[in-house]
Amino acid sequence: MWIQAIGTLCKARRIPLVLGEDTTFFEKATPSEYDRKVELGTPLNKPQARQFQRHKALVRHYHARRQQMAQALQVPIAGPGFENDVTFVDEFHYDAEGTAMLAGYFGDAIETLL
Repeated sequence: MWIQAIGTLCKARRIPLVLGEDTTFFEKATPSEYDRKVELGTPLNKPQARQFQRHKALVRHYHARRQQMAQALQVPIAGPGFENDVTFVDEFHYDAEGTAMLAGYFGDAIETLL
């Protein structure tokens, strides 16, 4: 909800905005050798197992809402979306290479606003 409020304010004040398309390890097309080695996606405890299950159950809905919001606000959305090969240090945080890839997505989206 706060994303929509910020987007609406930016639009009203003519402030350029790019929404970020969040992605996690779970949306990768295929785990990398590193991912398999460190067992990304394998819960270490019960709370993490619930967190992973909740994420997997809701991620498609969350993705669809972000897409709808970007369309309603008429702003670009930057990120790899599903079936990507972004690299991660853990299930929810990008490593240096993944961060650089994400920056490229944002750069491309920002360029459409210039």
